[in-house]
Amino acid sequence: MLNLNKKKLRGKNTFVFESDKLEHLIEGIYANASTDDKIFSQLANNQLKISEFPEKEDVVDDDDDEEEYIDENGDYDDDDDEDGEENYESYNEEEQDDNEYYYDADDEDQDGDNNNNKSKDEEEVIRELEEVNQQNDKIRKELEVLNRNKELLARDVQKARKEVDEQKQQLDSWADRVKKSNQDKESLRSDSERQKAINAEQNKQLEQLKKELNGVRNEKTAIDNEITNLQRRLQEEKNKKVTTEMKPIVDKLKLVEEENNKLTGDPNTLKKMDLEQLSTLGNTLTHTLHKVNELQSQQIQSKTCIICYERVRNVCFLPCTHCVTCYICSASINECPMCRVDISDQIKLLDHIMWFLVYKVSFIV
Repeated sequence: MLNLNKKKLRGKNTFVFESDKLEHLIEGIYANASTDDKIFSQLANNQLKISEFPEKEDVVDDDDDEEEYIDENGDYDDDDDEDGEENYESYNEEEQDDNEYYYDADDEDQDGDNNNNKSKDEEEVIRELEEVNQQNDKIRKELEVLNRNKELLARDVQKARKEVDEQKQQLDSWADRVKKSNQDKESLRSDSERQKAINAEQNKQLEQLKKELNGVRNEKTAIDNEITNLQRRLQEEKNKKVTTEMKPIVDKLKLVEEENNKLTGDPNTLKKMDLEQLSTLGNTLTHTLHKVNELQSQQIQSKTCIICYERVRNVCFLPCTHCVTCYICSASINECPMCRVDISDQIKLLDHIMWFLVYKVSFIV
């Protein structure tokens, strides 16, 4: 079976035959088959291009671990193009020398074996090419799936970026809120500290006021005590003064009481009096009795009508308010007998009201 070594170069897939077995294959092919000149000329050049792949990779050869790069036309595409062409020409010369060696052989048995090997090798190459094509189709399908997955991943990445932007905006908003909250917190802290300072100052002033209030209370207590003492002393002084002033009055009261006893005719008092004192007392009693009679007569006259001197005064004149006549006598007069003012109206009074008015009028008169 023909042994192929697969090389995956940058952007290409290429299968390369091993050189030691390729010599026998080339001898039989050039001796017996002219239809496969193109294929086996490529084999003679030690390269067989299978297909192209869209993705580019760097793959190391399994034999010599050297990196090669081939473009879409099958040519070398890297910086070592000149070295590759020189190696290629020297390799062709060596192959031609080997072919001439095999073409000079006259062994017919060897030609028959080469023809049989050629048919087997062709079948094996075709079968392996079909397998490679199948693998290539499978790889293309996998690439299509990968491309679709890539598109989906791109969409997911775009969506994730959008979500990240939204979260970033939300985070910025939260950061602004936190910043504002910190500012408010600092402001509240400043206000709290300022309020604490104000409260401390007010507490200090309150303590000072309490001390002053206690001092004022003590002073008030002292003043109240002093006032109490002064009031007590004043009351004592008043009592002394009253006692001093009342002594003559008390003495005089005693004398009045004695005189009263004399006037009332107290037997014990009268017995103690001499003749002169009894004569003086008699004269005093006569004079007093005369005054009493006069006052009684005046009171009777103040209650009776000044016109008839018989009936009680029971009419009040307006506007002067004099009450000096009875109701019957008032009907015959048009002006007040006391002040000579024209009477506009008359009011008949009840007895108790009348006497009250008479009492008041008596003071006015």
